[in-house]
Amino acid sequence: MFFKASPQRLDACQQTEVGIRKRKQRKKREGRAAVPAAAPAYSDPIVMLVVSSRAIIQREHELGVRIALGASIQQIRTLILRQGTIPVAFGILAGIAGAAGCGLFLQHLFVGINVSGVMAFVVPSLFLLLIAIGTAWSATTRVLVIDPIEAIRAEH
Repeated sequence: MFFKASPQRLDACQQTEVGIRKRKQRKKREGRAAVPAAAPAYSDPIVMLVVSSRAIIQREHELGVRIALGASIQQIRTLILRQGTIPVAFGILAGIAGAAGCGLFLQHLFVGINVSGVMAFVVPSLFLLLIAIGTAWSATTRVLVIDPIEAIRAEH
């Protein structure tokens, strides 16, 4: 009769060493995963700035004509801020509704999930709204230096 060799048992010191090594590897993997997970939070302001700047550049002729016809700087700024932040506000509201709905669904699946954390919804929403206002404001300063005569003469 042949006996299978039993796997070698590790003593306590070796088990501790193996456990430490596994924890270090897990932390390394988690650290690598955190960078791509945080990338949208860093790229949102950049994307919003590029999109709003591009939209303003495309409307440069129209805004120059408005300035030439007598629109005040405050009217132009209000127009751009309103048109830049209203879509963001609707997107934030839709995102909050979707996140709350998903949270309620997950609350029934998992124990210990609390959906009533208002700060988790409010802080990122305000952050995105401030970014939208800032990008629209920076695009506005670019428009206000347009020479109205050149805007009227420029071909569309």
